[in-house]
Amino acid sequence: LKKMIKAGKLEIVDGQYLMADTMLPCGEVLVREILIGKRYCKEKFGVEVPVAWVADSFGMNAQLPQIYKKMGYKWLAFRRGARRDIKESEFLWKGLDGTTILAHWMPLGYRAGLDIDKWEQSFVELNKFACSPNILMPCGSGSMPPQPEISQAVRNWNQTQPDIEMKIATPREFFQSLESSGKKFEVIEGELYDDELVDVFPQVCSSRIWIVQGFRECEGLLCTAEEFATIAWLLGAPYPADELRDAWKEISYIAFHDVITGCGVDEIYEDVREIF
Repeated sequence: LKKMIKAGKLEIVDGQYLMADTMLPCGEVLVREILIGKRYCKEKFGVEVPVAWVADSFGMNAQLPQIYKKMGYKWLAFRRGARRDIKESEFLWKGLDGTTILAHWMPLGYRAGLDIDKWEQSFVELNKFACSPNILMPCGSGSMPPQPEISQAVRNWNQTQPDIEMKIATPREFFQSLESSGKKFEVIEGELYDDELVDVFPQVCSSRIWIVQGFRECEGLLCTAEEFATIAWLLGAPYPADELRDAWKEISYIAFHDVITGCGVDEIYEDVREIF
């Protein structure tokens, strides 16, 4: 992995501990989710992750442009929450404080290129929304290995589609191409939590409500524990760094978009009860 990352053949996207739900956890939890993950990427692979990759979280809260920019992200790719008034899949997303980040909405999701036999159909659909000749068609899917047939399929495409060049590229290269295109991007403001285009499942906000209630209590207690541990350290007591770090990882696990939302089968949530 290190060799491929160094050679530019592989790129880490998002780099968070887990892909958190962005609507239910507080801002501090979202920051820690990124901090834990990005620190790991820096220590293990020596890289700063430039792309926030939110492929499946259920909507995007309006504070995220500020959080992403302050955490070192340059660009954002997301799937769920785009509003009907968004006419192009690339735009500047403006947050509550005025911070903007160049964003790409995935009209066909994060597996638009999974089915090679449907590439032409996918291209036509993606081209309807693309703001420039640069079109992102993610391949693969969650919980599956890379598709070895992709390389030959791309060569075949370029032989049969001389007017449309397909290139295997990293998300960074896609966004860099966007920026160099000279396109003036539309500015979209505020929360992205619309389910007309892609489901955001608002019902999960109250599903297994004991998880959300317990999570809210624990995230508050953990922030308070840090504050009082700091005061105690200033007065000479040892600082419980390892214990607090482990607790933040536990909270970050529960903040995962398929855990805090309670949308899985019963067995999953026995771990959550133990953590609480």
